[in-house]
Amino acid sequence: MNATQSQKTPKIAVVGAGYWGKFLIRNFHELGGLGYIVDNRPEILAEFAQKYPEVIGVATLEELLQSPQKPDGVVIATPSLTHYKLGKQVIEAGIPLYVEKPLATTLADANALVSLAEAQNLPLMVGHLLLYHPAINRIKSLIDEGALGKIRYIQSDRLNFNAGRADRNVLWDLSPHDFSVLFYLTNEQPVVAMQATGHSLLGVDDKFDHVQVQFTFADGTLGYTQASWAYPKKQVQLLVVGTEGSVILDDTLPLENRLTLVKTTASGVRESMPVPYLPLEPLRLECLHWLNCLGGQQVSQSQGKTNGLLVVNWLEQVQQALARLKD
Repeated sequence: MNATQSQKTPKIAVVGAGYWGKFLIRNFHELGGLGYIVDNRPEILAEFAQKYPEVIGVATLEELLQSPQKPDGVVIATPSLTHYKLGKQVIEAGIPLYVEKPLATTLADANALVSLAEAQNLPLMVGHLLLYHPAINRIKSLIDEGALGKIRYIQSDRLNFNAGRADRNVLWDLSPHDFSVLFYLTNEQPVVAMQATGHSLLGVDDKFDHVQVQFTFADGTLGYTQASWAYPKKQVQLLVVGTEGSVILDDTLPLENRLTLVKTTASGVRESMPVPYLPLEPLRLECLHWLNCLGGQQVSQSQGKTNGLLVVNWLEQVQQALARLKD
């Protein structure tokens, strides 16, 4: 990046330097777009001050928003229960917002954020990372080209062992990824039926830590998601089955080996072949996309008012279905 490009790059603030926030901080810094880090832990700010001395460390979002020089955009990477409160402050300050998934933890709050952003004509992007995954977009192109025939079903599994999460439950922690991909690959067509089951297998605070959901879309395509904190090993896999072939994405493999096309020949022999795609880091692409949105070159493909709201709508509906299981 030359000096002229660097000067034109928007400067953003990342709020929350925890597990995921650190990845965002690294990517925005490497892209030349990191101006501020907001975290209430002095030792964390001191650590980043040594690493990135040109970046301004701030203890709270309130302090950042009260400063005379404000960022060009704010990224919220804090626990999901804080997204609405912090996001509202950012939008009311007239600053574009990128909030990690989910947009909010209720549909009412998500709608409120979208309405606020639209009233101020501000970009509002949700961190649905997989919409920027090159392999996911390669799958979308295979579907759109008809290479898989008519899509029969899509299955997305996101399983791991994690007994100590502070999130509301595994549905709100992991399923936003799977829901966003399902709706993206099916062109956000209407859902005509939904079934859900959930269990507290680990027995921690009686939270659902294993959730399975089935969607039936308007064209008959079935969508299955399975999210678990109670699985003995990490499994992140997307399967798309069509009348002419299937494609499997195993997101635990090296980037260049993750995507496989499976077809059956006329003689009944099943053949598997790797599908080439650009093995770029999805988060880097997402962060670059946000900087381009701030610069006016692109409109977010994970806007709050489209994919963001749709995901929260169905998270809430599934949550209500799971609550009825306990009645």
